[in-house]
Amino acid sequence: MGRVKPTRRKVLIGGTLATGLLALGAGVYLPGPAAGRNVLSKGELAVVGALAAVMFPPGNALGVDASRAEVMKGVDALLGDTLDPGMARSFRYLLRGIEWGTVPLVGRRFSRCSLGKRQALMERWDRPGSWVGRVTGASVRAVLGMAYFNHPDVLDAVGWRVGCRLGAS
Repeated sequence: MGRVKPTRRKVLIGGTLATGLLALGAGVYLPGPAAGRNVLSKGELAVVGALAAVMFPPGNALGVDASRAEVMKGVDALLGDTLDPGMARSFRYLLRGIEWGTVPLVGRRFSRCSLGKRQALMERWDRPGSWVGRVTGASVRAVLGMAYFNHPDVLDAVGWRVGCRLGAS
């Protein structure tokens, strides 16, 4: 029995399938947490930081920016301690989608875009007819907002007090 020589078509189909399987494997894999974190990898923390810098910039109305409010640390804690593990996993995939979904639009990953470009990309999420964008934006705002508004400096800035004050009338 002689060897069967593969056709160009079979090689292309096989290569496409192999590439697709590798991409699927890379898309499903979630790396371990960054040093000192519970859930988020170094890359995911970069995306959270890039999002938070747009949402809670220096000089905002409350006077507490994302860095001072430790939003990256707060999101990691929420995902590890508060949210259901399935939701945390889904949010991590969402972060991956945000990071790499900008490549076809602007030629670079979200966390590597300028602040102005990230702001413009996030504003696109709220456009009419963009169901996926609206869901993405709402999810990001909910999780990052929980982390931000749970920080003691932000709670002080909005005048939130916990408990009773003796002597207050």
